[in-house]
Amino acid sequence: MTAAFTPPFTPTSRHWADLSGPALTAALTERSIAVVPIGAIERHGPHLPLRPDALVAETIATAAVERVAADGIDAWVLPTISYAKSDEHHWAPGTVWLEGTTVLDTLVDIGRSIAMTPAKTVVFVNGHGGNVMLLGWANRELRRRFGLRTFSMPATAAGAGDGLDGRPDEKGQGIHGGFSETSLVMHLAPHLVAPEMRTGANAAHGKELYERGVDFVCEALAEIDGFVFG
Repeated sequence: MTAAFTPPFTPTSRHWADLSGPALTAALTERSIAVVPIGAIERHGPHLPLRPDALVAETIATAAVERVAADGIDAWVLPTISYAKSDEHHWAPGTVWLEGTTVLDTLVDIGRSIAMTPAKTVVFVNGHGGNVMLLGWANRELRRRFGLRTFSMPATAAGAGDGLDGRPDEKGQGIHGGFSETSLVMHLAPHLVAPEMRTGANAAHGKELYERGVDFVCEALAEIDGFVFG
């Protein structure tokens, strides 16, 4: 008779992929929340890298999972989905995008895989506006097909500069690669921002946006945990 598996250690990492399969299965319960960051690889002007959407989703989701786990919520962060629905930027060299149907199939397959574990709650933390409608569709598919409890939310609520308190007035047009997004990347990865083209952005504002995003995702995860298991 084969002995039951006993993990040789108590997992300290909240990164799903850092654990072995048996250790993860032993660590997860029906109360576990699988958090999946999703972004995009697409043009963000000449001053930013291609990955702000994936970078922001991943860093905010990871920080939020670590914080809520310290408060007793059993959340785990999965590897970031970086390639998504960015066909609005198909014209721009460097953009790597998938058809919407491919993204949907990928999300369904990821959900199917999660459903094979004890975890039954999935949360998508999204850094790219082009994914919003697909995530709503995927949430319904995962509920219907696999009985998962599914949720999605934005990583941040960053908007265009409004001309107040020293912010540039982008007249509503700076939501992509503008003041807020550039500020976020300057906070998270300043070495990736072209210094001569920062659109009036600054790392201090990026830090504020980042912290707001982490707070929002933490509050949402706590609400989900209380709603499902409270």
